[in-house]
Amino acid sequence: MANAMKNGVRKRGSTWYFTVHLGERPAQRCGECDARYWIERRPLAACPKCGGVLVETMEKRSRTRGGFPTQKAAKAARNDACTKVGQGCDADPGRLTVRDYLNDVWMPSVNDELQPSTRASYSMHIDRHIVPELGAMKLKALTGMKLREHYAYLSRDGKMNGEGLAPASVRRVRAVMHAALTDAVVYNILPYNPADAIGRRTRGSGKRERPKLRVWTREQLHVLLDATRHDRLYPLWYVVVGTGMRRGEALGLKWESVDMDAATLRVERARVPVRGEVLEGLPKTDHSARCIKLGASTIAVLKAWKKQQKVEHLKAGSAWHETGYVFTNTDGTPLDPRWASRLFARAIATANADARAKAEAEAETPAEPDAEPLPDVLPPLSMHGLRHTYATLALQSGVPVKVVSENLGHANIQITLDFYAHVLDEMRDMFTDQVDDFMFAVQG
Repeated sequence: MANAMKNGVRKRGSTWYFTVHLGERPAQRCGECDARYWIERRPLAACPKCGGVLVETMEKRSRTRGGFPTQKAAKAARNDACTKVGQGCDADPGRLTVRDYLNDVWMPSVNDELQPSTRASYSMHIDRHIVPELGAMKLKALTGMKLREHYAYLSRDGKMNGEGLAPASVRRVRAVMHAALTDAVVYNILPYNPADAIGRRTRGSGKRERPKLRVWTREQLHVLLDATRHDRLYPLWYVVVGTGMRRGEALGLKWESVDMDAATLRVERARVPVRGEVLEGLPKTDHSARCIKLGASTIAVLKAWKKQQKVEHLKAGSAWHETGYVFTNTDGTPLDPRWASRLFARAIATANADARAKAEAEAETPAEPDAEPLPDVLPPLSMHGLRHTYATLALQSGVPVKVVSENLGHANIQITLDFYAHVLDEMRDMFTDQVDDFMFAVQG
C-alpha cells in the first residue's frame, strides 16, 4: 500500500476527487513537439499533433476520479482503487478491456512463473492473435460464442498475409485465453470463464489428432552421422539424438552435470533464444529437469569431445572463456541456439551432397546434362526433429514407453503416447506376432 500514501483526496468546488498513481506504463513521446500518448491498443505510427516520429517510453501514470459528494466517499473509492492497483487491476472491472486485462493484469501476475521462452510466446500470441481483434472489447462482454468466432477467424485468416493459422498455433492461442480467463475468475473480475463454454476441443472432433512428426529412419540417421563424423559439432548431433534432449537443454549442458563413470547426465538448465537474445533458465517444465542414462557409444563420443575441447583451450590461450559448457564455440563461449540450428541445416546439406556425389560415382553410365538431379537422401529436419527421431527409434527398438517418456522429460506417459501413437500403431502387428510366437510356438 505504499502508493496509497501518495494517492491524495482533494476538494474541487463542491465535490471531492482522488488521484491514484498507477506506476510506469508504456507510452510514446514525440521527438518534435514532446507530446505524450499512452499506448492503449497498439502504438501510433506518427504523432497525431505534428506528424513527428514517436519513441516508445515507460512513464509514470496516474488516474483521477471525482464527483464524490463527501470526503469519506472519495476516500472509500480511493482505497478500493488502491487495492485494485495492488492486485494489478487499476481499472473498474466493468470497464476493463481484454487488452488491459491481458497486458496490465494477467501477464504481470504470471510473469515470474513462466520461463522466458513461454513468456515470449504468450506475449506474441496476445499481441498478434488476440488484441488486434478482441483488445478493445470489454472483458465482461466476452462470450463463448465470440471466442468461437475468433478462433474460426484465426483458422481462416489469422496470418498477416490473409492465410489461416496452423491448427497448433490456434490451440496455443486458445490455451493462453483459457488460462487468462480462468485467472480472471480467481481475481473476481469475471463470474465464470467464457472459454469453458467451448471446451478444450472443437465440437465433434473427439480425440485431437496430432500432425505426423517429421523424423528420420535409422538408415537416414546413419547417413548424417557418417557424413559429419569429422565435423566439429558431430558430438552435438550425436548426443541430442542419443538422449532425446531438446536443443536448449543440450546447449545449456555443463560438464559438471555429466558423470562419465556413472554414464549419466543431468538436465538442469536450458539456453533459449527470446526476442533477439539468448537467455538461460530452468528447463521447460518441472519434469524436464531429469537424469538421463547414457549409452557406451555416447560416453565415448563425449570423452573424445572433451579432449578436443582441451585442445581448443590450448590453442585459444588467453582468449579462452572458461564457461563450463559442454558444447561451445572455439573460444569456450556457449553456442547460440540459432547458430547451432543453422550449422545442423548445413550438415544435412553436406550429407545430401556427399550421398549424391557417391551415387553419381557408382552409376554405370554418367547422367545426361539435362537429367533431373538425384533426390536428397535426407529430408529436411530441424534439431528438434532429432529428439522425435530418438523417441521413434527407441520405441521401435522395444524400449518401454515409460522409459522413453522419462528420458524425454514428459510430465506423464500419456503425452508420450499421444505424440508417438503412430509409431505404436505401426508396431502393434509386430509385437502381436512376437507374443504369439513366444507363447505358442512349438519348441524344438
